[in-house]
This record gives sequence, structure tokens and C-alpha cells, in this order.
Amino acid sequence: MRYHLNGHFVEDRVPDGNHFPVHHTIDAAIETFTELQDRYDSFLSSYNPRFCYGLVLGISEEPTLVE
Repeated sequence: MRYHLNGHFVEDRVPDGNHFPVHHTIDAAIETFTELQDRYDSFLSSYNPRFCYGLVLGISEEPTLVE
């Protein structure tokens, strides 16, 4: 089974008092569930609900053909 992971969220950064949005995105084709979990955790590691918004995640399974 292959997996497709896509997601997006916006982080509102405030250096020197100036607000600017930083967009975090992921769009990856992944071969194993373990790798999927690692990529998922890595993507969400910088998500902080106090400064981030607009979280959208999608995970889909894509069957693989085995002969």
C-alpha cells in the first residue's frame, strides 16, 4: 500500500513587531506506514495552535500492484 500525504497551515510570525504569514505545506508520496507516521509527525512538529491556523491534512491510500 502506498500513501499520499498533503497538508497546509499558516504560522503568524512576529519578528520586530511586524506580522507576516509563513505557509507550511507538504505533498508527498510515501511507501510505508512507518514513513507516513514520521513525515506526519515532522510536519506537525512546528504547528503551535497559539500562532498557527488553517490546518488542513489529507491522507489517502493508493493500492500497489504486486505480481
